Amino acid sequence: MNKTYIIILGAGGDAASIIWALEGYHWQYSTAKWNDPCLGVLGSPLEISFIDPAYKEGERIHGKLVIAESDDDLPELRKSLGGDVRAVINSGWIRQPADLRKGLWEKCQKAGVPAQSVISLASIVDREAPLEDSGVQIRAGAYLGPDTTLGKNILINTGAIVSHGCIIHSHTHIAPGAVLAGDVEIGRCCLIGMGATIYKGRRIGDGVTVANGQNVFRDIPGVS
Repeated sequence: MNKTYIIILGAGGDAASIIWALEGYHWQYSTAKWNDPCLGVLGSPLEISFIDPAYKEGERIHGKLVIAESDDDLPELRKSLGGDVRAVINSGWIRQPADLRKGLWEKCQKAGVPAQSVISLASIVDREAPLEDSGVQIRAGAYLGPDTTLGKNILINTGAIVSHGCIIHSHTHIAPGAVLAGDVEIGRCCLIGMGATIYKGRRIGDGVTVANGQNVFRDIPGVS
């Protein structure tokens, strides 16, 4: 049986939350063969400084190696490791371009490295939702209601609420504390800011950023 390696792709501050989830087994898709599921972090020194400002080259981050500094190293890393290599895409910073998650997803696909779903056991999730092979991340305290449809590579962050019948298209980030009322549809590559509220039945087009704390009563067309 090939060993499975999980790499965190991006070493920003949220990497610490991902490491905590993986190493604490607070996620729904752990298996017995992953005794140490997280091999290490792939990220630049600037990204690592968000986790540990005092970081020095050669040190570990939350017990994990910094195994490469650039996303471009992913294909060679996969070849050198062999086995089953998977990536957890760490991209959710409010100042990052909305389509950054899509770009990282495409790099993973090109390198033959599947994006790993990480679903916190401290979240409330519709058990019928097909999440395992979609690269979706659902953090602690989040709620995902029934009859919700999710695309690929979506991040539903800490304490976010996604009510019944919502549709969230691929590469979108629902930030901490955001609320999607029932039957909301969110387009691709969107960012729904912290504490924002999207009212029932609204439609948000592709590439839209909703500001922190904003209340959305009307549909918002996509960004061309």
